[in-house]
Amino acid sequence: MTDTAEPTAPVAQGPVDTYGIVFPNAWHELSVDRSELATQLVKLKADWSTRDGWTKTMGRQLDLSAARLSAGLDEMRAALAATYVTAFDHSDAARAEPDLVSATCIVGTLTNSDFGTNEPLSAPTLVVAGNLKRGSDDDAVDLEPPSVVLLPAGAAARFIRHQSVRVSLGETAAVFTETYLVPHAPESDKMCILTFSTPNTELAQDFSPLFARIAGTLRLFREGEPTIV
Repeated sequence: MTDTAEPTAPVAQGPVDTYGIVFPNAWHELSVDRSELATQLVKLKADWSTRDGWTKTMGRQLDLSAARLSAGLDEMRAALAATYVTAFDHSDAARAEPDLVSATCIVGTLTNSDFGTNEPLSAPTLVVAGNLKRGSDDDAVDLEPPSVVLLPAGAAARFIRHQSVRVSLGETAAVFTETYLVPHAPESDKMCILTFSTPNTELAQDFSPLFARIAGTLRLFREGEPTIV
């Protein structure tokens, strides 16, 4: 019997050089260039401000999302970014005023030096290091114990939190965040950080399953490996 199967391509063993992720159709991918991102966010706010039901509260919410994205460009060495924005009508509830529902996602790279550790970057180590990095930040509250979860991209340290972020000088706002840290390799000092956030903290239970599904599409591509998500 003749074996007609296609030969299996060798598994790429080089360093991770690219990330891939699949966003739902309602999400909008953004530039990670600071100037281009700023232009995109200004256009997004301008578009929403012309719609019926627009309020100053909505504007502040978009400003918060913009601040989170801008900060992440440098802090997380962002490689990919996206946002989700839609209107939620409370007309049949106690509030008649429509609210904005929004979320952001950043995919980037951290190193062990960002956590002040020389320990090998395993997911269990990152669970501990992530808690240490939070330090005395009393504004961050774990909604679930930090844990190790298995993604197609590899074992990841996961953190699900409520925290306060600075919007402007002397002003903070509450956000719900879900973050995954995926080591590039046992011998690497780098990790992929995938972080989601939404100012709609009241919708945390709705957003978390969505964030987890998107995290399930994350891929770490190594040098010479086909970039197929």
